[in-house]
Amino acid sequence: MTLHAIRIAPLYCFVQQSLVADAIFIALCLFEFIFDIDWENVMNLDRPSKQTSFTRTTLGALAMAATLSSVHAAAQTALPADVRPTCTVAPAELKSWFKDNEVKKDGPVRPADSLAFSPNSLCSFYKWSEQMFLWLTSPLSPGRHTFNSSEFFAVSAPGLDGNHERALIRQDSPEQKGFGPSIVLVPAKPSVVTDNSGQKRPVVTLQAPANAPSPFVDQSNKPVGVARIAATADGKPILLDQFNKALDVKQASNGAPALVGPSATTVKLANATVAIGKAQRLLTVDGAVVDLDQSETGQATNDVLMTKDSAIVFYLIQVNDVFAYFKVGVGNNTIPTPQQLPTDAPALVTTENFAKTQPAPYKKDSFGDRTALAMELKSSWVDVETLPTAVRKDYLTIKADIPTYEITGEVRKPTGSKPGELALVGFHVVGTVQGHPEMVWATFEHVNNAPNVKYSYMKTTGETVVRDNDGPGSWLFSTQGAVEPVNDAELTSRARMSGVNIVARPNQTIGPVDVTRRFPWGSVGTDATSNTDIIAINNSVLGQLPNDDVRRKYVLIGALWTNGKAPDDDEVVQVGSKALANSTMETFRQNSNCFGCHNSGLLGEENGRGLSHIWGKIKAQFP
Repeated sequence: MTLHAIRIAPLYCFVQQSLVADAIFIALCLFEFIFDIDWENVMNLDRPSKQTSFTRTTLGALAMAATLSSVHAAAQTALPADVRPTCTVAPAELKSWFKDNEVKKDGPVRPADSLAFSPNSLCSFYKWSEQMFLWLTSPLSPGRHTFNSSEFFAVSAPGLDGNHERALIRQDSPEQKGFGPSIVLVPAKPSVVTDNSGQKRPVVTLQAPANAPSPFVDQSNKPVGVARIAATADGKPILLDQFNKALDVKQASNGAPALVGPSATTVKLANATVAIGKAQRLLTVDGAVVDLDQSETGQATNDVLMTKDSAIVFYLIQVNDVFAYFKVGVGNNTIPTPQQLPTDAPALVTTENFAKTQPAPYKKDSFGDRTALAMELKSSWVDVETLPTAVRKDYLTIKADIPTYEITGEVRKPTGSKPGELALVGFHVVGTVQGHPEMVWATFEHVNNAPNVKYSYMKTTGETVVRDNDGPGSWLFSTQGAVEPVNDAELTSRARMSGVNIVARPNQTIGPVDVTRRFPWGSVGTDATSNTDIIAINNSVLGQLPNDDVRRKYVLIGALWTNGKAPDDDEVVQVGSKALANSTMETFRQNSNCFGCHNSGLLGEENGRGLSHIWGKIKAQFP
């Protein structure tokens, strides 16, 4: 983005080439000159002096926010230009992210230094998220970006041989492979587990009532989502929400949590828990372990998402070379079995030493982006040909081998694949940083995805205001404006995966649903402080990118981490965007944040369903 300096009275005002922005900010400058408005005090920020660079920086940031707002007017997700700048990236710092130390269109960005990560605020984590996204999406050549370079491996969909193993896929061909059509490629659930005393126990699955988030209700008969099971000193169950708050659920006559809906007629709970690995689990009166699809096992849905024009959304799971070599090294007993992914120099060096011993073409003397540490990515895509021609330029695209399905019927079978291009609509960026083995969980979305419900934020004046629900528009996943959920009920899909086939849900036909983003900036709508931080850093970073850089079309929804403890630790404190969900990847499970599913130690769960759901299923070998 190019800024021009305009000398008016005793101060400088920086505005963009946009005529709208020029007019607005020449007016702002004139107002300050004529009426002696103290913008710094209005913004409740320290003011060094009347003619320092602070004035130039502040007005420059406002100018960029105003132009960004006008740019996104043609899109849908609006970024309020009058947000209090509580989390920003200074121009000099943003320049340092770029390899050429210059912010320019499609400019390659360096990864954030996770090895030397030393946060001094929540904003440090949001900056890490923004820099990582810009790095991952940096173009290398037409259709090739950092994330689909040879530094990363795609992870295959689960196999159909009963073991449901996944394979690492080399990214050395022009067309990206490894896509699947379900919201989450769910690992198989075990039929028997072993508790911490060594006793083998059968597993039973609870079924929630239709259109309800869980089979549990509170004292007012309102369904409640359970994110985790804890236990009292004598082993009785405590049900917790995604913020580790105890839920006041109805109880059965024996004191156990009461069930409603289908499960109530077939499953009776005992007033006791049992430890499986590092997690407490509910028990039936017969001693079987309870598998809550929406609870401590936490797996997300296996639903199929479609655009409003019935185009299937595809998903890609990837890991970087640090993650991949660490996994293979551990699986071959070359690297000692860890409890966490690498977060420090010794673990990184051990992984690099293993990489040096591998045969060609997998031998690596070092990792090119080693300071990124271990990363796990998940992204959502639609066929470019299904988008309106006029907006295709607004999406990051890659060449891909796109799965194809029958286009009619209530059971749609795969018919093969076709070469083509996919457009990015959502991106989970997850990685370890020094001091945080639980990883930082950040997510981004395209501005045209879905409408936001109302939310609060703080204006530059310090006033808290409420932005109303987004109205109808050219949303990719909705034909209408935002719709508030009734009784917090989750959205229900019309189709899901059954093996390799797409099948209609009972009493439904396969097709799209109208999606609403429940938590626009990763927090509850009334959390003005958190919402302000995320909006502010979006304005700051995107406002400094050139107008024609496609990365401006993607907004940070939020980022989540803990106080450094594992998500299932009794003393864990979740920090950041505590209601984080991506409307294209947790579409039908937005009531639970990342740690509602990824809520255990890395290797502490059977079937690898710990912090990383794919860790235990990736075959410990290179393709």
